[in-house]
Amino acid sequence: MACARRDTGEHAEGRARDAYLQAASRATRSGIEGVVPNVWPINVFEPCWSLYTLHLAGLFAHPALAEAVRVIVAQLDARLGVRGLGPALHFAADADDTAVALCVLRLAGRDPAVDALRHFEIGELFVTFPGERNASVSTNIHALHALRLLGKPAAGTSAYVEANRNPHGLWGNEKWHVSWLYPTAHAVAALAQGKPRWRDERALAALLQAQRNDGGWGAGRASTFEETAYALFALHVMDGSEEPIGRRRIAQAVGRALEWMLARHAAHALPRTPLWIGKELYCPTRVVRVAELAGLWLALRWGRRVMAERAGAAP
Repeated sequence: MACARRDTGEHAEGRARDAYLQAASRATRSGIEGVVPNVWPINVFEPCWSLYTLHLAGLFAHPALAEAVRVIVAQLDARLGVRGLGPALHFAADADDTAVALCVLRLAGRDPAVDALRHFEIGELFVTFPGERNASVSTNIHALHALRLLGKPAAGTSAYVEANRNPHGLWGNEKWHVSWLYPTAHAVAALAQGKPRWRDERALAALLQAQRNDGGWGAGRASTFEETAYALFALHVMDGSEEPIGRRRIAQAVGRALEWMLARHAAHALPRTPLWIGKELYCPTRVVRVAELAGLWLALRWGRRVMAERAGAAP
């Protein structure tokens, strides 16, 4: 009897392992059996980055999303412990996921303890994982944003983020993403936190100059929907503080981007361009799709606003 029970238990565990590996393999959408992600499911990273992206687009408090946001926020609040969060439940905690979770919780009106992030603090910087040899720009950007949202001192982290601009005033040298547009959009949001009239002329001029002739943005050979969305998130922050001439320049850039996005938007298409860096380049489809749709929504709302302003100014 004991052997039978042990065999039954071992077979059940084996079936569970097989089912997990098969599901993880399907999640890659590679069509190659046995190819699996380095972490799966990414059930902390996906909701954290999705809600953070909604904030970048001004959608976090949209009434149509309120119930979905409430459910995710409650889950994150319950999952955040004293050691922080990693990209998945039961996975090693890291500063990046912890910082973005803190941002999301604070944006939702919660008052999370900053102690979970302090575990990754070395001097005035934050390491993504303990023992990290070269600091991540985006991890420190997210830590800065969390600290500012929570009203905590962040002079050293702010100085580090500012010091990691390139000569054009943008952010590159990112270890988790290929494109400079990803850390730039997030850095602009972090630096502007709590400063409604914040703007940066160098970053704005460089963003506008980097727009491609087709209307999109891309760090590689072609524009991508994801990167164009990041550019729009950054312009969205700086638009409110611009003088009329500057706002017209931004509006023209957004109009061109909207045309490009509408020409390429497919209602149920999943993104495929691998711009994220893990063990190799990959594309977290849900996270990227949220960015794409949030960017498109932002551009559409922008266009309607500009048209309304023009109509109001007409004689």
